[in-house]
Amino acid sequence: MAGFGTSLVMSSLRRQFAGVEQMSTSDLQSLLESHGDTIIVLDTRPEEEYRVSHVKGAIRIDPSLRTWQDLCTIAPNIEEKEKAVFYCSIGYRSSAVVARLQRHMPDSRKVPQLFNLEGSLFKWANEDREMINCHDDLTPYCHPYSSFWGLLLNSQLRRREPEDKKTSHI
Repeated sequence: MAGFGTSLVMSSLRRQFAGVEQMSTSDLQSLLESHGDTIIVLDTRPEEEYRVSHVKGAIRIDPSLRTWQDLCTIAPNIEEKEKAVFYCSIGYRSSAVVARLQRHMPDSRKVPQLFNLEGSLFKWANEDREMINCHDDLTPYCHPYSSFWGLLLNSQLRRREPEDKKTSHI
């Protein structure tokens, strides 16, 4: 179900959040490899999901974040970046954060172009892209969010707790 279901959810999210620009996982990977200093990656999931895995270098923010000023407090160098890419498990929470921030963008400041990572971390993990856990160790695992939404994640990748430091997978 991961591939087909993910495509349906991504299509639905594109319609629901039509004003939110999407970035593909392959484009993010390329940008991180070639222009990593011009981009900031923001994880909008709760701490327990972030601890299992996240994109290397991602900064975790609260998904209820409301204002641009709040974001600048968490990520003070964000205004120096050209692009800010937000992600969650599948894309709903991160799209909602981007949509909220777009409504409250300051007019007088330089701000990066905002994106949602299309398919978010589930798509990233299903494509076997590099992730790290709370110990900064490489990991293939991803928190499934819930038993329903976790069906969009390949079954061998689902994990609700981070690996112990001494039993890391990779």
